Amino acid sequence: SCQRQDPPRSAPEPVPAFNTIETVCLILFTLEYVVRLCTVWNVRAEIFEAETLLEMAVGYEGTPRASKFWRTVRFVLGPANLIDLAAILPGLVGFFLPESENGGFVVLRLIRLTRIFRAFKNPAVAEPVIVISRTMTQSTKALYVLLFNLLLSILIFGSLMFLVEGQGRWNEAIQRFERPISEDGDWAESPFYSIPDTFWWAMVTATTVGYGDFYPTTGLGKAVAVVTMVFSLVIGSLPVGVVGGTFSQVWDDYKEEKKNIAAMRAQELISITTSIQELDPPKLSNLMLIEVWDDQDGDEGTIVRPSPAKFMGEVVLQLELPMDQKIAREQTLKLCGNPDLVDRTITGSIIVKYEWEPWNGGQTVDGNTSALSDMDSSSSMPM
Repeated sequence: SCQRQDPPRSAPEPVPAFNTIETVCLILFTLEYVVRLCTVWNVRAEIFEAETLLEMAVGYEGTPRASKFWRTVRFVLGPANLIDLAAILPGLVGFFLPESENGGFVVLRLIRLTRIFRAFKNPAVAEPVIVISRTMTQSTKALYVLLFNLLLSILIFGSLMFLVEGQGRWNEAIQRFERPISEDGDWAESPFYSIPDTFWWAMVTATTVGYGDFYPTTGLGKAVAVVTMVFSLVIGSLPVGVVGGTFSQVWDDYKEEKKNIAAMRAQELISITTSIQELDPPKLSNLMLIEVWDDQDGDEGTIVRPSPAKFMGEVVLQLELPMDQKIAREQTLKLCGNPDLVDRTITGSIIVKYEWEPWNGGQTVDGNTSALSDMDSSSSMPM
């Protein structure tokens, strides 16, 4: 069990293990926050902005640099950092002060729930949040219509229900209106004391929740309830369909945006690689990409890559190619995955052996020492 009663029949409390876990997490979160707070003054966050970085690279004027004080203030007032502070502050206060049942500590306990928002800093969780926020932003008009219809139905049908159920026979003894509850002529106190009290029933009925704490007993009251349910289903569902359609469109646009960003980054990587190759040819000439495929029949991979299901991993080998001596090397390389081919976990390693002998023994060709144009080498790659 996750709770214990010590002494018996007392109020249940969490087992001590949960307190230990909470203390350890509080210490780690506090250390992380303090370290970031003590070092943020030396971080130039503006260089991580694409526009600012571009201006620094091609502009003629210097980029304004915030002072150390304002960097710290900006860090403390950031939304994500405020959530982190709200997550650790109640624990620190409760650690140094004894807890009580007064209102102050109740508020601190509620603030502790803000630590849940730390999960949104995870990119895997932030992606759905981004899609939902964009959907809500683009569906504001439909949401306004939904809210207006909901308030209108609550006002109209709540008032009608009070008229038919809340103003029956007056009982002087209890100072309340009564309503008939059976065909035998039995009367009981009406739960619809006033129009504002009836709004609760209208809200529960219009949203199709139906708690059952308030319900009509007369024929007219049941008729009003039927109209309320039909109105909420028909009129309330129209904006919901619009929001659903917007969500599908936003989701497709977001996936297309991610695809475009990935393509742009791939193109930028190609441009950077091409520039490096032009500026420093040996830099990339000594790299070898080795892909491992499960091609048992040997009839695939001659022209195009085999099926992605047969991909077993890849490694990048940095070759040592001295231009004045013969060498032999053996390396054990860990296989890595390639999300562009298949998104799955890759394990294993390969042993690569290669021999290198420059074709001209490091002689000078056209004023440059070169052994890259022709080479006599052999390699074997048992896995």
